[in-house]
Amino acid sequence: MYFAATHSFHKTKSAAMQAISVDAKMDVVISSLAIAGVLGVNFGYPQLDAYAALFIAIWIGFVGWQIGKNNIDKLLGNIPSEKKMLAIRRELEIFQHTKKILSYSNLRAHYVGSEIHLMVEVSTSAKSPREIHDLEEEIIAQLKTIGEVTNVGIHVDLV
Repeated sequence: MYFAATHSFHKTKSAAMQAISVDAKMDVVISSLAIAGVLGVNFGYPQLDAYAALFIAIWIGFVGWQIGKNNIDKLLGNIPSEKKMLAIRRELEIFQHTKKILSYSNLRAHYVGSEIHLMVEVSTSAKSPREIHDLEEEIIAQLKTIGEVTNVGIHVDLV
C-alpha cells in the first residue's frame, strides 16, 4: 500500500495520496512497535510498552504537523512559490519574444488543492478569430506543461 500510494503521490502531487502513503508506512511501524511493547511486557520489561507508546504518540504528532505544514498554503489557496511564478512568466515572455503576443499583464495564480489555476491578460495584433483562438490554445498548452498548472484562463486584448 505504501509503495503504491507513494508512486501515485509522485505522479499527482496530491496531498491526499501523500497522507495515504504516510499512513500506510505508519501502520507498519506502529504495529511493529506495539508488538515490541507487548513482547517487552511478556518478557519482564514493562517499561518497553510505555516507551513504544510515547514514541508512537510523538511520531504521529510530528508527521501530522509536517503534512499540515506542507499543505496548508495549498489548501488556503495561496500563491505559488516565486520559483514557480518565474517559470510561468518565462513561458509568457517566450511568446513576447517570438512576437506572438505584444505584452501580458494581470497575471494571477493560486492553488486550488494541489493544482495551480492561472489567469492572465495578453495583448496581440492577431486579426482573425481563428488566429486569436489558436494563440489562446497554444499559450494554454504551453503553460500547462509547468508542473501543477492545470487550469489557465486567458483574456485577449486586441491592439
